[in-house]
Amino acid sequence: MRRYWIIAIIMLAFVGIGGFLVTEMLNIIPKASAPSLVDENTTTGPLTLYYIAIDDGGKSGEKVGCGDSAVMVKTEDVKTDNVVSSTFSRLLSNHNQFYGESGLYNVLYNSNLTFLSSFKAGDTITVNLSGELSLGGVCDNPRVQSMLEMTAKTAAGATKANIFINSKPLSEVLSLK
Repeated sequence: MRRYWIIAIIMLAFVGIGGFLVTEMLNIIPKASAPSLVDENTTTGPLTLYYIAIDDGGKSGEKVGCGDSAVMVKTEDVKTDNVVSSTFSRLLSNHNQFYGESGLYNVLYNSNLTFLSSFKAGDTITVNLSGELSLGGVCDNPRVQSMLEMTAKTAAGATKANIFINSKPLSEVLSLK
């Protein structure tokens, strides 16, 4: 009988020690947190687009070819998880020749371009577009280059931009126009 008591006490000791160890192990293992209702990559703020002030000579914005200015325009606040994608989607979906009643020219109004992707490496943003670029004359080349590159750099916080249309560099696409 005494032997059973000794075995029972040893068993209780093992159960007690085991329970203590399990409890301590659970305290060491990181606990899963409740899912966040706000995506940490989501931002809210205005998008920055660029349009052209024709024959402005750099008075309203950065001077670009043919004596024009590239003028920054801010939109209403937008909630997005990809600023570059949202900015280009907004820019490319505008098929009006002029931006509102501002008189700013939208050189892309007659084009049918779609944002595919973007990636940033260091200070350079690369934007991939697909579709048709339709321009109205030789002065539209520096206008479209300025609009696309400045919009990309500002959206990504970059100092350089590489724009591709149908896998061809923008400079090559513009040389064919």
